[in-house]
Amino acid sequence: MPPLTESVCSELEAWCEQAEKEDHINRYSFRSNDYSTQVTHALPPAWGKNRDSEFVAGAMGQNFFDLYEFDMDQAYADNNELTVAEAVAIMKDQATALFPGETLHLRTVYVDGRTFWKKTGKPIRETGGYSLCLSQSFHGIPFMASIHEAFTQFAVGDEDVWLEERGILRGIVFDENAWSLNCVFYQENSFLHEDIPLLPFDTVKDKVEDLIQSGHVRWIDSVTLGYVQFDSADPAEQLLIPCWVVWCEYHPAGAASERRGGINSGTNLMYDGNNDYYRPLIINAQTGDLVDPENTTEGRCMYPEVLLWEDVQ
Repeated sequence: MPPLTESVCSELEAWCEQAEKEDHINRYSFRSNDYSTQVTHALPPAWGKNRDSEFVAGAMGQNFFDLYEFDMDQAYADNNELTVAEAVAIMKDQATALFPGETLHLRTVYVDGRTFWKKTGKPIRETGGYSLCLSQSFHGIPFMASIHEAFTQFAVGDEDVWLEERGILRGIVFDENAWSLNCVFYQENSFLHEDIPLLPFDTVKDKVEDLIQSGHVRWIDSVTLGYVQFDSADPAEQLLIPCWVVWCEYHPAGAASERRGGINSGTNLMYDGNNDYYRPLIINAQTGDLVDPENTTEGRCMYPEVLLWEDVQ
């Protein structure tokens, strides 16, 4: 990922150390390496700013819920006037302060409810907040998924499943002064082709419709033309290929499957209480080929051949 300079790291480390000395309630932290950069700024504790002397972690609960359909200009968090748009703007501002020039695309939103006493239901923490997932954009095209996320079989061979977490920012926002973020960004090394032929979605949508008819796809969250990360022969380098990405609820057993796990906290829909239903269907935007979610062969994550205009004329 793009490294922070030593001077920026030293400045943030010193700032966090001083903030923790002055503020004994909220949390501050900073860490940056070649993999990720994490910053926590005045994040309120789960037990509230005025900790009860009888506080017991096991007696405390918290609700989370996904926002699949929402108005950016509306507020959804408990006892918090912050809108989704304002929360997203805070995350983008903080990320670009660290990584100037980065353009981020909102992927998912879910609400962190206020912590509460299980026995009485009485709220503990003063407000709720938002948990956000934003992805990088490259040349105006959003990064939408890793090929590693597409399969029902979690990993085959020596696949680097941690690539699922790259290219994105995960953050928590309560207000403009209380937030945390974790950036796991790609650093672009080269731009291989300025212009390549792509297929419109109308020419490939029948592949998704077939999965709906068969009962494999039950619910669709989004359909986006975006970059998908594929592996290369060099583990240190990945290729981003334009694909049609359909984030959806995919059931491996098709019409015979039943949804038993319900909706988990975060963006995941649970499969048998263990594996995820929620995944991207990935369709190569050049060839129209659908990545088979049931593929378990080694090499399934390697990048496909890139077609140039002379290859299709």
